[in-house]
Amino acid sequence: MKTSLSGNALSNWDVAVGKPCCNLKGVECNHQGYVERIDITGWSISGRFPSGICSYLPRLRILRLSHNHLHGDFLHSIINCSLLEELNMSFLYLIGTLPDFSQLKSLRVLDMSYNLFKGDFPMSVTNLTDLEMLNINENVELNMWQLPENISRLTKIKSLILATCMLYGPIPASLGNMTSLVHLALSGNYLMGQIPAEIGSLKNLQLLELYYNYHLSGSIPDELGNLTELVDLDISVNKLTGNIPESICRLTKLEVLQLYNSSLTGEIPNAIANSTTLRILSIYDNSFTGEVPQNLGQQSAMIVLELSENRLSGPLPARVCNGGKLRYFLALDNIFSGVLPDSYAKCNTLLRFRVSHNRLEGPIPGGLLGLPHVSIIDLSYNNFRGTIATSFGTARNLSELFLQSNKISGRLPPEISGLSI
Repeated sequence: MKTSLSGNALSNWDVAVGKPCCNLKGVECNHQGYVERIDITGWSISGRFPSGICSYLPRLRILRLSHNHLHGDFLHSIINCSLLEELNMSFLYLIGTLPDFSQLKSLRVLDMSYNLFKGDFPMSVTNLTDLEMLNINENVELNMWQLPENISRLTKIKSLILATCMLYGPIPASLGNMTSLVHLALSGNYLMGQIPAEIGSLKNLQLLELYYNYHLSGSIPDELGNLTELVDLDISVNKLTGNIPESICRLTKLEVLQLYNSSLTGEIPNAIANSTTLRILSIYDNSFTGEVPQNLGQQSAMIVLELSENRLSGPLPARVCNGGKLRYFLALDNIFSGVLPDSYAKCNTLLRFRVSHNRLEGPIPGGLLGLPHVSIIDLSYNNFRGTIATSFGTARNLSELFLQSNKISGRLPPEISGLSI
């Protein structure tokens, strides 16, 4: 194996005749001296990987080759390693076709992500009933394929990552039977139709990613409120319609909610504002209306709040900085009115603050323009009045400041000359 590969990490492999290989870095053996594990993840090794590895390592159980620069016809021979339990060939950017994996009856982990495989996806994977993780992420050269209904045979699977791998058609309702799932990622494909209500049966699910499918339609199922372990929900960039269901109040562990760039309507539920765990709320580019609950962020350490390009009205939420971690506040292109809350001038963690194209008025709070980490402040196209406070001295990172189309008067403070604008 060493003779066909090159890389600094192999320099400590002493493979002289008669020398045991069990002490080599990245190699583990069982008590009988047979090699059971090879892990060369991230070694930056290049060259032709030997195609006959299974013939001289018949007891191999774990093979991790990711993040290297390998080539050759070895993939189709690896399926002869009949005892394999884990095969990780991610980030190799291999060309060729995927083999029939059905011989690998003991396989628990199969990671083929970030490659350039062509041809058909091997449906025989559904016969690997011991699989706990299947990752085919970022394989855009595959032929278009549909998730078969019998994918639900993989009852032990915890992580099913099939993002950006040329999936199309409906999401099979049978996914709801895969109750061991913790991570389900089907984003960046060509899925269409509605999100099946059966997804709500995945009681152990923590991450659900369906974004960038463009043709998913219908409403967000109420049954998603049954996913009480859910931490991250991203169903952005689709054609979803209707309201955010009130059942979301049952997602008491939710930290990330991303619903941007769809056709959702209605008001932001109070249940979202009452969350004690929510860190990221991104709902821009929809058609939400009404006022934003004033207690949004009061009980959680909000980091990202993106409300732009909706029809939201009334005052801006005054307590979003309560958690002391807010970095991005984007609320442009709405019909917000009233004044900027003074509390915003105390958001010392802010990096971007954009509220342009609204109906905001009154003075700019003293201190807002002097926040120490903010790089962009956009207050343009509103009705702000008064003078600009002389607080720029502490704005060490401010590079873009937009104040046009307001009713601001007076002179620019001399401190502005010290900015990197």
